[in-house]
This record gives sequence, structure tokens and C-alpha cells, in this order.
Amino acid sequence: TSITEVVLPDSLENLGNYAFADCTDLEHIEFGKGITSIGNYTFRKCTRITEINIPDNITKIGSYTFQECKINTFTFGRSVKEIGSHVFYNCTSIVSMYMMCETPPAVDGGLFSSSGHYKSGTLYVPKGTIEAYKAHETWGKFLYIQEHDLTAIDNIATEAPVIAVTAGGIVVNGA
Repeated sequence: TSITEVVLPDSLENLGNYAFADCTDLEHIEFGKGITSIGNYTFRKCTRITEINIPDNITKIGSYTFQECKINTFTFGRSVKEIGSHVFYNCTSIVSMYMMCETPPAVDGGLFSSSGHYKSGTLYVPKGTIEAYKAHETWGKFLYIQEHDLTAIDNIATEAPVIAVTAGGIVVNGA
């Protein structure tokens, strides 16, 4: 069978080079809370992934990590500090790139394989940081940069907790 979804454990700290390269059926990746770095070419040619959300625990992303992917929407978590060269090499589908980082991450070289890619998508940056992103050597290449006021908080439970009295005490579920 082919891999279509990967849920990485919280115990994993580093996602190595080429870990999922050429997994052309991979559609979804969920990063564990312990991962701090993603290696080079890790998701190269994972052409079914259309959305990536880098969580706040990841600080470093290697070179060519998403080479030739068909990503439409990409979100960088708050803690990303370093991005390797050409992380989106031959990625021509990116429409929206969301930055949660207050400080523009360092980029080792360009993000894309062509300067034309900076003109086709929109870079969304945290409210109050647009000037820092526009002044950055790499991020400032985007033709379209807009501010957002997203919080990166999602999946908030809205159901009330369930309290049950048992012979051994009280059980609270969903709190």
C-alpha cells in the first residue's frame, strides 16, 4: 500500500533528509510537538500535498525541502528562524503563504527556482511586521504582501465537559 497520511510522534525531534522524498501519494502530514528541524529534500516530489502547516515548535527547515510539491497554502509557525535555500524549488502552485513569525526568518538563498514565483502568490505577515518583511532581502521580493491578525489557534472545542459520578469518584471528560 502507499502512504497517504503521516502523523509524526511527539517524541521525534528531527525529521531527516529525504525522509518522505518521492512519496507521491502522501496527501497530509501532521508534525509532532517535539520536532524542531526538518532536513533537506524531506518532502521532495510529494505532489499530492496541497497544504502545509509548520507548527510553532519547528525552528529550522532545510534546503529543497518541498521541491516540486503542489502546495497551494503554506503556513510557517511562530518559531521558524532558519530556512535553507530553494525550499520551494519548482513549486509553482503556491497561492498563499502565511507567516506567524514576528521576525522574518533568515533564508539561505532564494525560496523558489525562479524570481517569477514571488509575483504569483501573496505573502501574509503578522500585523505590524509588514515593513520588516518588505525590507528583508528575500521576503521583500514578494510582489503581494499583506498583514493578517491570525493567532494560529485552531480546533477550539466548543462542547461542554461531561461529568459523571461513579462508585470510585467523579469522572470529567472533555474539559
